[in-house]
Amino acid sequence: MKKFFYFISFFLLSLTANAASYSLVDNIAKNAKEYPNIKTLVRELTKNLRTDEEKARVIYAWIVYHIDYDDYYYNTMTEGTVRKKNRLSKVDNDIYKTRTGVCADIADLYQKMTKMAGLESVIVHGYAGNNINKRELDKHGHAWNAVKIKGKWQLVDATWGINGGDFGSDIKNVSSYKRELQKRERSIKGKRTTKNKTIDDNYFFSDPKKLIKTHYPDDEKWQLIRPTITLNRFLRDQRR
Repeated sequence: MKKFFYFISFFLLSLTANAASYSLVDNIAKNAKEYPNIKTLVRELTKNLRTDEEKARVIYAWIVYHIDYDDYYYNTMTEGTVRKKNRLSKVDNDIYKTRTGVCADIADLYQKMTKMAGLESVIVHGYAGNNINKRELDKHGHAWNAVKIKGKWQLVDATWGINGGDFGSDIKNVSSYKRELQKRERSIKGKRTTKNKTIDDNYFFSDPKKLIKTHYPDDEKWQLIRPTITLNRFLRDQRR
């Protein structure tokens, strides 16, 4: 009984320590200063961190706190006219400078930052959402990441980790969108985008058995479950 008590006490202390560790790491990300480029940012974010898990987390947290999801771009590319899409495709957007992007931009940013931190990571392409049907698959195209920690792949979706801070939902046309991007690039001061944001921990080191309910990768190996499931099974399960 005594050994059991010590085991429970140690387990609870370990959970508390892990929670505290993430809290400290998240605060580093939230209060990060502005740097002229991503490489310098990553170096400063990770310089005092000991483990690869902490490095993967601080990058996830920085993106969640400092990047807004680009509603205008997403809605135009999924619902807009061909003419509007063609005009929109000519608008340049550097996610680090404007602090806004869609899932592909965010997944690319996470991969770049983790690689700069010395971690092995990949971009996972596929579909994500709830109640998806086969006719509308194209509207649910998505990108997220896998990062290798201690020889094991972990799933990360920084886009879905962002709570609050959408950009562009009230923009009416491509010209206005371009002006707003330029305005954001001029006005970024580091802490503006962190206000009222929280981190969704469900999308950092996600349980593959849970993530497969909403995320279906094109390459089945990134399901990270055995046995893997088919796309038809994924869609069928969504309707339950």
